[in-house]
Order: sequence, then structure tokens, then C-alpha cells
Amino acid sequence: MSTSEHPGNSSITLAAGRIVIATGSSPRHLPDLPVDNQVVFDTDSAYTLAPQRDDLPRSAIVVGAETAGVEYASTFTALGAKIWLVCNEDEFLPFADRQIAAELARHLETCGVEFIGGTAYERAGRAAGPDRAQLVLADGRVLEADVLVVASGREGASQVLGLEDVGVEVGEHGLILVNELFQTSVPTIFAAGDVAKLPGLALASGEQGRLAAAYALGHRAKGGKTTPPISVYTNPEIAMLGATQQSLEAAGIPYAQGTARYEDLIKGGIVGDEHGLLSLLFEPGSGRLLGVHIIGNQACELIHVGQAVMSLGGTIEYFLNGTFSFPALAEAYKAAALDGLRKLTS
Repeated sequence: MSTSEHPGNSSITLAAGRIVIATGSSPRHLPDLPVDNQVVFDTDSAYTLAPQRDDLPRSAIVVGAETAGVEYASTFTALGAKIWLVCNEDEFLPFADRQIAAELARHLETCGVEFIGGTAYERAGRAAGPDRAQLVLADGRVLEADVLVVASGREGASQVLGLEDVGVEVGEHGLILVNELFQTSVPTIFAAGDVAKLPGLALASGEQGRLAAAYALGHRAKGGKTTPPISVYTNPEIAMLGATQQSLEAAGIPYAQGTARYEDLIKGGIVGDEHGLLSLLFEPGSGRLLGVHIIGNQACELIHVGQAVMSLGGTIEYFLNGTFSFPALAEAYKAAALDGLRKLTS
């Protein structure tokens, strides 16, 4: 049984033999970056910019350089706006492979995005002029733009569910603590999706919800063993799966790398993308695939080829011996495998 508060101080009490919580997440707000949804927006309310304004913003400050922040920066700059992307030096897509993150950063810089890192911010709010946002940095610089988007991450939407009344444990950032069966600290209450587990991806949340519902009904669910890819819908888009170079090095795991650039593919020229690349990370001895990282046209589609091979425990031999459509961007897998083998044998 759980009691949750509703707007207007009303509440509703729910009781059932099994309960699955899948309330999602909401943008994390920071006290020194007050969101007014007029000139300062969070990553949800920024979608309402067009109806609220007579025209699109000509400039924007984006605070935070993880998934949502980088996607907004990419979108705004594609629409011709001047962008300042404010982030910590180690914050720019920290989960991405360093090669891919560096490629994306270089591309955004060439499009006019100005990165501001290594300095904290003191406060944000309205500028002196009408309908403009202001961000004051700790080093004394003052940024002004049409809008400011706070992209400080997300937190589980668990605060008003009355979970404390029934003993459900909640961890950092509002995430409900669950076990491998998605059970909370109360065995008859389950939780799945953004409110319970990272990585906070729609595709992962859907699978978690399916499994949690099956477990709650007492079924032996199958699935959930395939590592979900991570897709970031920037321009160009990026996609990744498995280990990164930095994670392998931190764990002391030897690896080899093969890279294919779109500019070396006929299809890269046809689609007009001569800057994309695909990187394969694999075990030097066995050739077992450890990670796939892509930036460029159709990255979020191409990643599923690597996902299939990796989920079946495959090696780069599949790409070396496979025959791919020509011309096709998927040919990059074969080119990357050949590059990796050449580096090992040279």
C-alpha cells in the first residue's frame, strides 16, 4: 500500500498484491540555476521554446555536457544559434569512448559551439535586457543569451509516491533500490526504468518494465542479457556499445583497435559524410569483440550489427570473413576489422 500526494494537497492510496513502479524521471534542478521556463529552461521544458517565443533563439547557454546538454547544443547550432556549452573539463560525454567524444567536440567547435570548461558558475537568471538569460562565471565572465538550458542530469520521479510510508528504500538522485529481479526492499513492490536503474535509456527502460512485470506475476522471464547500445542524437549522431578505451585501460585489460573512416568508403562520399568513423575494440589473442563506437551518418542504426555479434560472443573474424553490401556504410565493420588485424601483424 502506498499513498502519494497530488496537486492541490489531495492524495490517492493504492493497494494490490503486486505493484510495479515505472514513473520515469524528471530533470534535476540546481538551487543556483533557477528554472523559470521563460528564459531559463530545463531539458524537458526546453521543448516548449517554440510555442512560447515569436522566433527561435539566436543564442543559447547550455549548462552540462552529458547526453541532453550535448544534444541541445547540437540542435541549436544546427538552427543557426550561437552556443556556449558550459561544462567541467572531464564532463563532456564522460561515458563515451574518448576518440568518439573528441571527434564530436571538434565537429561542434567547427560549427561554432564555444566550450567553456575548467571554471565554475556562480549564478544564473535574467539579464538586464528584456527576455534574456545571464550566467555569471566564477572567473568574472558574464555570458548573456536568449535562453539558458540547464542540463544537469535527471533524477528518479519517486519523491511524491509515499515510498517512505511502506519501507521502500530510495538511493541517490531518487533512484529506487532494486535487486536483479527488480524487487525493491519490499518484496511485493517492483520498480523499473528511469526511476530504478541506469542507463536511463528508453530502450532499456522498456525491457526492464517487461521483465519487472513478468517477475511480479511470478513468471521466469527470459531476456535482459543483451547489452543495450547507447545512442546520442547529436549531429552527427554517435552510438556506442561495450567497453571504451579508457575503461579497458583502467581495468588493465589488453586490447587492440581497428578504425574505419567514412571518407575511405564509397558510401561515405555518396551520403556526403566524410568525417564519420567506426572503431572496434577487441582482444588481441582471441579477437573477441569488446566494444563498438561510431560517429557519423546512421551510427544509431549501424551499432546493431556490432550488438548482434557481441551478444553472441563473436569475434572480428565475422567481419573479416563476412560479405557486406556495396556500397554501404556497414562496410566500415570489415574495414575496421582489417585495420585492427593489420596493426597486430605489422
